[in-house]
Amino acid sequence: MEYIESELKNGARFEDLAKKYSDDKISAANGGDIGYVSKSELIKELGDVAFSLNVGEVSDIVETPYGFYILKVTDRKKEYIKDFEEVKDSIEYYLESVEKSKKWEEFIYSLMDKADIKYYIEGATSSTTETGTGTTDTGADVESKGGKTQGQNQE
Repeated sequence: MEYIESELKNGARFEDLAKKYSDDKISAANGGDIGYVSKSELIKELGDVAFSLNVGEVSDIVETPYGFYILKVTDRKKEYIKDFEEVKDSIEYYLESVEKSKKWEEFIYSLMDKADIKYYIEGATSSTTETGTGTTDTGADVESKGGKTQGQNQE
């Protein structure tokens, strides 16, 4: 990291160095830009540093449990509460996603309930494998219709 810090002090552009060296490929493609964030959206170490810098300032190396960072503040907006029209689309998207997930889960479980699953265990000496909440003659745990049943030895 010191070589990146040195390049910055020698006039290299932050954006170019972020593209070249950042491990975060998404922000690297944007020259390190992560967009506007609130302090609470960042881990403590980064939030403390980012919100102590003035616009245009570059931080020293910041060590966190997740790695090392160099931050640059490019703009700052005054904090405000968004009105409904500004968040309406994101709320709709979120609620649709939640509803789709529920429907998908219900669909998958309905398929599992209707499935006639038979387990054949290779190397078993007898064929006592049943479906549903049945047992196997091998003593193995088997998954069936979304539930787990304990096999029983029948010798």
